[in-house]
Order: sequence, then C-alpha cells, then structure tokens
Amino acid sequence: MAHRTPCPLDITGLILAGGAGRRVGGQDKGLLALDGRPLIEWVIAALQPQCHSLMVSANRNQAQYQQYGYEVLPDMRHDDAGPLAGIERALNTIVTPWLLTSPCDTPWIPHQFGAWLAAALTDQPLAVVTIADRRQPLHALIHRDLAADLTAYLDQGGRKVQEWMAGYPCAEVCCDAQVAAFANLNQPGDWATSALTALRTP
Repeated sequence: MAHRTPCPLDITGLILAGGAGRRVGGQDKGLLALDGRPLIEWVIAALQPQCHSLMVSANRNQAQYQQYGYEVLPDMRHDDAGPLAGIERALNTIVTPWLLTSPCDTPWIPHQFGAWLAAALTDQPLAVVTIADRRQPLHALIHRDLAADLTAYLDQGGRKVQEWMAGYPCAEVCCDAQVAAFANLNQPGDWATSALTALRTP
C-alpha cells in the first residue's frame, strides 16, 4: 500500500467521546470542564488545523456535541465494543483517505502530531504515537482501506485496539519529549490543581 505523504486535506479528524466514563462516575468526559472549557473544545482546537474536517464519536449527549458544528457519529454496534466501534463507524463514513484519532480526554495534544504521523508513513496503513516504547493506539493515523478488516475483527469478538493494530505494518513516532502533551485526564483526581500543574505542557 504505497501512498504519498498525507496532507491535512487528506485527513479527517475523529474525537473519541463515546466512552461510558466509568472512571469519572459515569460522566461524559468530553463535556467535563478544564479551566472553564469542556475537554472537547480543547481537542477540537488542537485537531482542527491538522485536518480537512472533524467528526465526533459519541453515543450520548449528541445534541450537545452537534452544537460545535461537526458530524456526530454513534457506534454502529450496540454491544460495548469500545473505541474500535467509533473508529469503525468513522472509517465507513469518511471521504478522505486517512483518519486521525484522539480521545476526548487529552486536552494538550500537539497541534502537529498528525503531521508527525503522516511524515513517518512509507507504505504502512497505520501510524501511531509511542511514549517510552509503548504505543498510544488512540493517537493514530489510519487509512480507510482498513475499514472492512476492522469490521471483520469486531464481528469475530475482538475488542482490543492494540491487538487489532498488531496485524498490520505500522509506522511509529516517538513522542517521549512531548509526554506531558499526551497526558489524559481519566481519573477524578486528574482535575486537581496539583495534577494539572504537573501535566500541563510548559
């Protein structure tokens, strides 16, 4: 699968906001506020310059997410298939060849990470961020040609993002120097002042 290096016009951004928020008492994390702004707004601001268009994967509070002016996609499945279900729906919807994904609870993602992933591609259908030699699979650039394969994986009961991605050649981009920028807020204590001071990118 040989491709030219994707530019923003080749990429649709997907904000993954479809989770159940179990670690925050069932709240919708994308709508929780950080410094007076919902987390979804932080991620929109970061992804928007990197993409041709944006979509939001959400299974509740869809009217609130629609107020931002982007297409809101519920999962195609009704079993708890996790973030792969949101990625599946987006890969079957996008008109661009590439999908750039980010969870809604990473408010400080770099405004260039999509370009870093794109530049790392040679003939792979995937590129992912790594930190300390560990893949961050929800910060990924995914070619839409993988849509049918992802559907087959989910139909067979697969649910793990890492496991699905392991079946394909994948470019990796080391972001050890930007570890704070990829910090995610997934525990109630992460909103505490001390935690935010430690995590915020200088």
